[in-house]
Amino acid sequence: MPPSEHPYKKKKSLVHFSENFQSSPFQSKEHRKTSEADGALRSTLILFLLFGSFIILIAFLGEYGIFAYQEVKEKEQKLVKEIAALKRKEQTLLQEIDALQNNPDYIEALARKELGLVHKNEVVYFLPATTATVDK
Repeated sequence: MPPSEHPYKKKKSLVHFSENFQSSPFQSKEHRKTSEADGALRSTLILFLLFGSFIILIAFLGEYGIFAYQEVKEKEQKLVKEIAALKRKEQTLLQEIDALQNNPDYIEALARKELGLVHKNEVVYFLPATTATVDK
């Protein structure tokens, strides 16, 4: 066999593939077009699936995703409760300020309790602290 001749070139039973390996020379032009369209459709579908998966991943795990949204909502509820508690404390303090400015009886009671205020005609008795003893 001469070196320029290849042994398979003469055999007609082998299928010759084109450069892109998707069609053979024995296929009709219509069949090649549909297989190319199927390939393009398949590529488009894969692209959309990847893009959709990416969007879903971002929706759950991203900075503005569902899990982050739940964390923000929990923090908001905690802050709302804290604000309500601070407003109640503010009202209590405002009532105490009003009593200190306008109620002399409240001032006297506070002075007796906190400072040990006693009038001239009052007698103060200091009682020893009692301890509870248990008889056995």
